[in-house]
Amino acid sequence: MKKYFILILITFIINQKASAQGAINKIQEFIDATLQIPYMAKVANVQGVVRVRITMGQDNLPQKFEIKDSLRLDCNLEAIRVAKLLNIQNLQELLAGKKRAVIEFPFNNTEFFSFKEGIQTNYFDETKKPTLEVEKVKFAEAFPVDTLTGIPNGNKGYFKLEKGTLKAKNEYGILRIDSLEKYKPEFLENPADSMKIYKFNFLTNSDIESSKYYYYANGQIKVKNRGDDFLKYYPNGRINSLFQKLEATKEKTTEWFANGQKSRVYLKTQISGKPSETTLISSWNFEGKPLVVDGEGLDEYFEFQNDTSFINRGNYKNGKKEGLWIGEKEGFVIYKEIHKQGELIKGTSFSKIDSVNYTEDEIQAEFKDGMRSMYKFLGVNIKYPVEAQKNYIEGKVFMQFVVCTDGTICDFKLLKGIGKECDEEASRVLKLSSGNWTPGMHRGRPVRSRFTVPVSFVLE
Repeated sequence: MKKYFILILITFIINQKASAQGAINKIQEFIDATLQIPYMAKVANVQGVVRVRITMGQDNLPQKFEIKDSLRLDCNLEAIRVAKLLNIQNLQELLAGKKRAVIEFPFNNTEFFSFKEGIQTNYFDETKKPTLEVEKVKFAEAFPVDTLTGIPNGNKGYFKLEKGTLKAKNEYGILRIDSLEKYKPEFLENPADSMKIYKFNFLTNSDIESSKYYYYANGQIKVKNRGDDFLKYYPNGRINSLFQKLEATKEKTTEWFANGQKSRVYLKTQISGKPSETTLISSWNFEGKPLVVDGEGLDEYFEFQNDTSFINRGNYKNGKKEGLWIGEKEGFVIYKEIHKQGELIKGTSFSKIDSVNYTEDEIQAEFKDGMRSMYKFLGVNIKYPVEAQKNYIEGKVFMQFVVCTDGTICDFKLLKGIGKECDEEASRVLKLSSGNWTPGMHRGRPVRSRFTVPVSFVLE
């Protein structure tokens, strides 16, 4: 009997340690993805660690956050900010009944540039790739920034190395700030987080690739690059998703719920001449319960469409959808599908009044008779503005619009223009195409689809 008791105790201790180690891994992965190195810390090329002591209260919730090992003030504040965003359940698993824990917040700067008197300068080699190796520098760009956030607040100048000196080129980058559509909160998010998104972009005639900056109205960054990684954030500052380039043809994506709990990990592989292939590795529910492990299991996830949400349920086998999948909203079945090795075999969508069968879950909207016909339509109907010709204005106007469920188009928006006359002409001709579009389809039913079309103006 004693041996049996000892065995149970050892098993309990091992499971407890495994649970704590799992919590550490979840927390550290969340910290690595959420932590944002302050701009002036990047300028100083800070490398180091801030350690934060977290104390739990009587209700087993975080009560106190203290700096145990400091780095510098702005990094300390950032560490505290991220500590307060940690998922409480993961934190409780880590502590396993203890009242205090010390957690590390690593600051390893990977963004290198020079900064002087409010001006940031980025350097490039002969292939226009970023570099800080002096002997490889051939080009440069310089622009004023906000020293607190690093957001550009002025136009760009471009330079080329000539006889050992960087000299100004006849190129420019005009800072443009666009107000985009409002962010719509999803599952587990605060509805009050509905807010506008602002895009900071440079309209440039240089072939040096320009960075774009996206921020929420509350000042929180929405997307950013970190080396080869691409990160997206929720308005509350938590990480939303992390895209990592593993190989030339393979990408890993990790996603989190808005409460800081990890939700999904999947791989996307690009096969030459074929659509990309997605394989689900793992998934969890919002409470951290594993659903799919090593590509196997019963999965469930929320999908958002037309300002509503519904839940999808079905099996995964070898990382692919397999067998019966069902979509439900408030107890009402909205679709049933049969999958085999990730391929949709057949599906039926249901509404209050009818049902529709389909064999493709998504069909893109398109111009009748294809995109080639659309560009022919544009070529026949477009009139090059006389004033634009006189001033030798040419280039591409990028227009965005929505193809409605009846094939008409609406909600026009100029994304990038080349001048008032050409911009207006591009808009006029695209509006003429209304009614000549086939709407997109989602599970057998027409849906609104957003499109972006470049309209070219070329002088002969």
